[in-house]
Parts: sequence; C-alpha cells; structure tokens
Amino acid sequence: MFRTLRSQLSLWASSTAQVPTPWQASFLPPTVGRRWFSADEHELAQLRKWKASFNPEIIPRDKCEIRFDRSSGPGGQNVNKLNTKATVRLELRKASFLPKQVIEAIKTSHSTKQYLTSDNELVIQSQASRTQAANLEDAYRKLYDIIRECVEIPGETSQEQKDKVKNLARRDNERRLKEKKRFSDKKSSRRSKGDDY
Repeated sequence: MFRTLRSQLSLWASSTAQVPTPWQASFLPPTVGRRWFSADEHELAQLRKWKASFNPEIIPRDKCEIRFDRSSGPGGQNVNKLNTKATVRLELRKASFLPKQVIEAIKTSHSTKQYLTSDNELVIQSQASRTQAANLEDAYRKLYDIIRECVEIPGETSQEQKDKVKNLARRDNERRLKEKKRFSDKKSSRRSKGDDY
C-alpha cells in the first residue's frame, strides 16, 4: 500500500500537467490537488510577488461583465420587484491582470469546474444581500477567493526545514534497521543449534 502511495506521489510530482484520477486523488495530501507550478526560481519569485499583492480591489471592473437579475427565495415584497442578484462574468482571455500560469491553473483546477464555462469564462453569482451593491462586492470577493484557492505556489524551503526532514528520515531509517535486526534475532533464535534429532 505504502509503495503504491509513494509511486502515485512520484507520478504526480513528475508531471504537474497530469490531473490525478479520483482514485489517485484520494491518496494524495490536500495540497497536491492544487496546481503546483513547475517554473524556474525567477518565475516563482515573480508569482509569489504577484500573489502577495493580489487583492479584491486589483480585479479591474472593466474586464468583467456585470448583470443584475431578480433574486430567488424569500425576500418579502422586494423579491419580485428589484433586480438585486449580481452576476459577474470574467473572460479568461481578457484577464490581462492575471499571469499566464495563473490562468492555466484556473482552467485545470477542480475547484473552478462549477464556475468555468466551455468558453473559459468564470461566472460568479451572489444573492446574499438585498442590495445590488452588496451583492456585487460579494461576487467580486468570491471571484478573488476562487482565483486564490486554485493557485498554490510552492514556498522557499528554509535550511531549518531541510535539516528537520533529513533528521526525520535518518531517525526513521534507524528505527527500521532496529526492527529488522530484532526480527532477525527472533528468527535466528528459533532455528536449531545443532542435531537434536
């Protein structure tokens, strides 16, 4: 089982473009399902800088198509009179404020499937409030959260973390060798010492 898991992880790590099957994804850690970028250190540094500066206010309002419709559900007399549900539509080919790697991650992410159309448009709706302005801001906040959620950029590994992993691997190997020696001694003690027959 563990050897299979290890081979699945190495298969996933060797090909970031490959999307794991649901069976494979059930064995992967939670962060592996997200898009990890295979880029050089300079590109990763630029992506980290972009992600740190990315916030809901950066999303240009002129790049999105906005539509208001009637909300569904309870709302008293206003529900059939006012168009308060906000729908924000972002065409990914027009999203010049997003890096190319981020756009590709959005297209391939499992978390955006319900929002992504066949024309590569993200469609976000909000009808949480009774006002257009509040629903519009909520839709932009959802759009921001979706973009951030599907983009996972690996951080830089500190020397302390590398040393910790190395020590854990060394201790695990020592424990494994001790167990192997103990079982070997147990089996050798069961063997006959000479001709007892």
